[in-house]
Amino acid sequence: MAEFLTTADISARLQKMIRESSEYIVLISPYLQLNPRIRELLEQKARTETHIRIIYGKRELQPEEREWIDSVPAIDLCFRQSLHAKCYLNEKEAILTSMNLYEFSEQHNDEMGIVVSSTSRDFERDRDLYRKIYQEAEQIAELSEKIREVPRPERTKGLGGLIRRVAKDALSITDRNAAASGRTYTVEAAARSMRESDDAPEYGASALSVGNQSVSPMQADVQIPTPGVCIRCKEAISADPLLPYCDYHWQIWKRFENDDYPENYCHICGCEWQTSRRKPLCWDCFQNYKDVFNFATRTD
Repeated sequence: MAEFLTTADISARLQKMIRESSEYIVLISPYLQLNPRIRELLEQKARTETHIRIIYGKRELQPEEREWIDSVPAIDLCFRQSLHAKCYLNEKEAILTSMNLYEFSEQHNDEMGIVVSSTSRDFERDRDLYRKIYQEAEQIAELSEKIREVPRPERTKGLGGLIRRVAKDALSITDRNAAASGRTYTVEAAARSMRESDDAPEYGASALSVGNQSVSPMQADVQIPTPGVCIRCKEAISADPLLPYCDYHWQIWKRFENDDYPENYCHICGCEWQTSRRKPLCWDCFQNYKDVFNFATRTD
């Protein structure tokens, strides 16, 4: 559930948020004057695949701050003149607060804030609130001037990377077993190994290649209804569980590539449901069309 934060709590929670992030960090603050510990943590994260974005609202950065930012080129930097909000988030939680990323505020001001979780299983309101904060942060970023935009590294995390890792492991296991028993490798055997793997997602998949044959979640004898809807805004689109977003929201999603980010609607029937790119269907549609999500040899 949402937690109340005092001045000291905000600083400590922000450091924890940066330290524990693995996918993205977004820091929104009109004023920038980072304390040495925050700088150190961001420098560490900048050497990983974590995507870091800072949005600020005062053009006149201090020379020391400008010099530091220039020394860490892996950080996205955006400017929004009308910015007054203070918000800090990663893929797991978001802090809304009165405190700027300003060392003076931490040391001399009385500040307050709240933190909400994107992964709370017991509090739907927290997940919904996180989703709204995330979307507003995305909107602010879209409207901001891009001072420096860093290409995001190709990730092995997320759904596509997971499927490829599981496929590679399944292929390796199948090859070893086939060699030991004298049997011939088949795509169906690898697909079965993938479905039975503890690491495989419950449903949702990405097309991939195994050997010289294509493997796809689409079964030849099972059809998905069309059209579907965007799982974020409910706009009518072609039904495709691998791409359950309209063009606009796909581009927004691609900025952070969080396969488990909570969305609003079932991709097939359009009902209100806690979905994600990894799990784009409501429970009823998943039950009705679950065969579509089994891996099988592509026949088209």
